[in-house]
Amino acid sequence: MAVSFARARHSFRVGPARAAGPVLFVLLTLLPLLGVVGLALAPISPDAQEFLTSALPRYMQGTGVVMLTAVGTALLLGVAPAWLTTVCQFPGRGVLAVLMVLPLAAPGYVLSYAWSAMLAPGGLLASLGGAGAGLANTELGRAGLAGLVIGSALFPYVFIAAKAGFTAQSVCALEAARLAGAGPWRCFLAIGLAGARPAVVAGAALVAMEAAADYGTVGYLGVDTLTTGIMRAWAAFADVAAAAQIGLGLAGLVAVLVWLERAGRGARGYAASSARWRTLPGYRLSRGQGFAAGGLLGLIVCVTLVLPLLQLGLLLAEAGWPRRAFWAALGQTIGLAGAGAMLTVVVATALAVALGRQATGLRVAVATGYALPGIVTAVGGLSVISLLAASLPPSTHFYTALSLAGLLWVYVTRFAEAGLSQIEAARARVPERVEAAARLLEPRALVRWGRVAAPLWAPGLLAGGLVVAVEIIKELPATLLLRPFGVETLATRAHAYAADESLGLAAAPALVIVAIGLVPAFVFTRLLPNSRPGSTRLADQAAGE
Repeated sequence: MAVSFARARHSFRVGPARAAGPVLFVLLTLLPLLGVVGLALAPISPDAQEFLTSALPRYMQGTGVVMLTAVGTALLLGVAPAWLTTVCQFPGRGVLAVLMVLPLAAPGYVLSYAWSAMLAPGGLLASLGGAGAGLANTELGRAGLAGLVIGSALFPYVFIAAKAGFTAQSVCALEAARLAGAGPWRCFLAIGLAGARPAVVAGAALVAMEAAADYGTVGYLGVDTLTTGIMRAWAAFADVAAAAQIGLGLAGLVAVLVWLERAGRGARGYAASSARWRTLPGYRLSRGQGFAAGGLLGLIVCVTLVLPLLQLGLLLAEAGWPRRAFWAALGQTIGLAGAGAMLTVVVATALAVALGRQATGLRVAVATGYALPGIVTAVGGLSVISLLAASLPPSTHFYTALSLAGLLWVYVTRFAEAGLSQIEAARARVPERVEAAARLLEPRALVRWGRVAAPLWAPGLLAGGLVVAVEIIKELPATLLLRPFGVETLATRAHAYAADESLGLAAAPALVIVAIGLVPAFVFTRLLPNSRPGSTRLADQAAGE
């Protein structure tokens, strides 16, 4: 029987036949990027050429300022609070650690609407409006303000990564520092940052990647970046080739950031192996220190999430409940998110089955679509759709169906990695011998998957569908470029209202987007406590088994 199990385990490796499906999907994922490359090689109009020559340096400068400001804001808001909630003991630490993750539910463009209203006359922070108006009068000031907004929305990436890095710290190093008389902040500077540096770099690279790919925030605040340059080349000059050239540069920038994130995630911190998984030594703060630590974390949550939501609520109360356009956008959003999530989970499940448990180059290639900025994927998808539309008969129904299919295709290629990671996490909890036994007892793959794998993978399937649906609801640039005529989502409706300076009308769809985004944020925060190997919960589970 042992030999049979060994053969069954060996059969999970990806062969040429089983790899055909993943290879085809990877090619479909890379097709938008190939479309961008093909368009970038095409000639562009003289007006677009003059536009690129004069404006591209300004766009690159704006992108750099936004990225640096966002990363600096995220590091400032994420690293020290992660240390406080990991090794320091004070009242309310667990609740505050959960609340620190919730700002991820608010997209940057939603926060930009709220901050614009707060700094305007009559807003919650109207007294700071003079300084804000001074910043808004310069290109550098607008870029810095956009970076602050994006960083306040994305700092949980750094908080989560830093917390994971601190959680994996060597107990020996921290105990030695404590015996030497080092306090919590000295240990943080001398031991904590050194061990968690790769994780912090990975989190910062994620923030930089998202900041470089952002369109909604910089577009609303009037900042010239590579993403706004892509939209301007496509909308103002009707030159997709010029947009593709900018998009190719943006894709190259994101590729460098992806490499940094992978390198940071794969690097090892300075950790001794002795007693590595024992409970970390905690610092019990005094009453005053605990009050200051709790006040600092509470202030961060209030400024980054509570105040913007309160301002949006006041705008909604002032403008009244939205009219029929909101409900139509809500229905179409639910339809697109549901269809896109179901299709993505089906594709991700097929990939998980085909790839098996083996780490292959195909698995890394699947992540390419998720790493590409949405606006770059949309431009590439638009080029493919245009080629297909040229071969179809001139019919509105054909164009609508093709646009809808292209939009769903872009959703699948962009978010398959998000669904696949959740499915693989659920599969990793299933012992390999269970799959091997099922393979021996049931030769029919589809029946075997339905009876054995599907019930065991159900949590990952549900979690993957939830994550993908929320990502689709928040997606803005790809939906703006590829949606069929007459189709509106909550994101595009909020963007249209905000572009018309109707922030009161934009408040309702913005608040609904945040409310939906809070669902996976709350689910994810349940995984943060006791996630360290050797913690009480994991030890109890191991003892029970």
